[in-house]
Amino acid sequence: MNLIFEKAPHVRWYSDLKPFVTALASRLDEFVWRFDAVEGAFPPQGQEDDDFWILSGNAFADLVEDHPQFTWAVVSALAKHCSGDEINALCVPYADGNPTFWTGSPRPQHPFAEFEIVCWDGSATLLIGADESIAAAFQTAYPEAIDLDRENEDRDRTKR
Repeated sequence: MNLIFEKAPHVRWYSDLKPFVTALASRLDEFVWRFDAVEGAFPPQGQEDDDFWILSGNAFADLVEDHPQFTWAVVSALAKHCSGDEINALCVPYADGNPTFWTGSPRPQHPFAEFEIVCWDGSATLLIGADESIAAAFQTAYPEAIDLDRENEDRDRTKR
C-alpha cells in the first residue's frame, strides 16, 4: 500500500517522523532502518561521514524525539534478519527529483526494503510498499493521509 500525507492545514512541516515512529512503537525493533539521501536533519553521532545511516528501532525513536525536519530522505525498513550485505546493498534510494513516486504504483527503491518512508521537500511524507498493518499505523499518525496510487491514477488520467 502506498500513502501520501500532504496538504493538511494544521501541519508546520510534513516530514516530522515522530508521529509515525510513535504509532509503530512496538514494531520498531522488527526492522533495521536505513536512511539515504538525507537533507535537513543532522546525522546521528558516529555516522557523520557515512553515505547512509543504519539505525536500530531504539536509535530511530531517539533520533525523532526532538522532531527533526527531514527536508529530503528515504528511510528503508529492512527486516531485522537481513544480512550486512543486504542492508549495505549498493543502491542509492533518493527522493529529490525522483519521478517514480508520481506515476503508477511506486515500489521501494532498496532491494531488501519491506517498505519505505519518503520525506519529500518538507511538504509531504510518503509511505511506499507497506502492508496493511504498517499502513494503519501511518494513518493513525497522519489521519489526513490518502492513497497515493489513486492520486497517481487521477494525475495520469488528467495528463491524457
